[in-house]
Amino acid sequence: MVFPLIFYLFSCVSPVGGGTIFKSVTKSDMEGIEFLSSFERLTKEFELLVSPIETQIENLLKRNSTLRSTRDLLLPRLVSGEVDVLQLEIEIPEEEMQA
Repeated sequence: MVFPLIFYLFSCVSPVGGGTIFKSVTKSDMEGIEFLSSFERLTKEFELLVSPIETQIENLLKRNSTLRSTRDLLLPRLVSGEVDVLQLEIEIPEEEMQA
């Protein structure tokens, strides 16, 4: 989104850039252009939208880590027969049986 805006701004200002084959933009060219420094309202709205998503990602990462540790602890015991699951009554939802 920024690049089309910069392209548009440079197309409005005719003497910007100069080069032998292609136009080039120098530091002094950029210093002459005013840019908006802050989109405060937009930034706040974005943070309000993204914050719950970031929190959910952090929670899921922690949950994955816990599940991975649990798997690494239990799997060798299950495979070796150290932990017997034959007598457990585990109800598995129909949706998970088909997946």
